Amino acid sequence: EPKTIINLKIVVRSPSGFQVLEETQAFTVGYSLVRRSRLLRLLEFSGSQLGLWRIQVLAGGQVIGDYPIEIRAPVHD
Repeated sequence: EPKTIINLKIVVRSPSGFQVLEETQAFTVGYSLVRRSRLLRLLEFSGSQLGLWRIQVLAGGQVIGDYPIEIRAPVHD
């Protein structure tokens, strides 16, 4: 529905599944027939473990986006 405000939760999880960051972002639904939105958000956290980290976007407790980020050890020549 146009003008509906949707509150999203953005969560960052370490490779062990520990939640290291949680932020919320509200946006208003537009009038377009195609419901899509772009969201840019700076997330600051310490990636202290190597491995696959996850950024998850949740709406009403349901994961609607899941973005993997791999943190690797530096390569020394």
